[in-house]
Amino acid sequence: MDKEIEGESLKKRNRLDPSSYLSTAEVYFLWYFMQGSIMSPITRQKLRNSWGFCQRHMLGWLLIESAFFHNYLHGPSILLADLIDRASYCFKFNPIPSILAIRLRTKEECMMCSLGYDINREGFITEEILAQSRDTSYLLKFAMETEKFWLKSLCNKCFPGRSNKNILCRPHLIDELLHGNYSAIDNQKAYIQYLNSQISFYSKSFQWERRHTETLECKASLISAACWLKGWNEFIDFYSHRS
Repeated sequence: MDKEIEGESLKKRNRLDPSSYLSTAEVYFLWYFMQGSIMSPITRQKLRNSWGFCQRHMLGWLLIESAFFHNYLHGPSILLADLIDRASYCFKFNPIPSILAIRLRTKEECMMCSLGYDINREGFITEEILAQSRDTSYLLKFAMETEKFWLKSLCNKCFPGRSNKNILCRPHLIDELLHGNYSAIDNQKAYIQYLNSQISFYSKSFQWERRHTETLECKASLISAACWLKGWNEFIDFYSHRS
């Protein structure tokens, strides 16, 4: 099984303590990441090769972005739209299962993990920035407002019986393509095309001439895209233990 599927569950940490999501060093990294390093060509290529961050760092990134920009999630929408568009291209010309799995596999591990960022690493960050980074209320609000739509995208392997049986996250899809008897590739392709159109629309809604055109459905695609890329467990653990 793809090691991406397992992830680092929040069950190993205190799910109700905001400080358990990211270490001070990770907050420091993501603070500067969202200030502009996300646009570096080298950084962007690494993120493409790894299909974004791992589950925990993906959740942490969304938490940081939502906390500091009050759910003005322009940066994540651009990167996730880019990655989902790439995924959509992988389905082009109806490849056989093994070829599709190769196209969708990761070529590098999570950039933050490869640099040694984990929950125990300490780093310098001001108390003001650290306190703001611990505010989970914005991402929770965003998720609650769009729940009706992203719930339909739950992976059937991450949460058997609670989701559309034809939808799998990317890691589970690869596992099924290589080792299972997956026969719903056309349905998965249609879903990725739908997700691609929604996240693309959302990312473009930040343009001045398209302001206020976003819908709850296209906003929900941000969560669906992030979780399709890496799996749903971390996000659902975070969301289901909201107060």
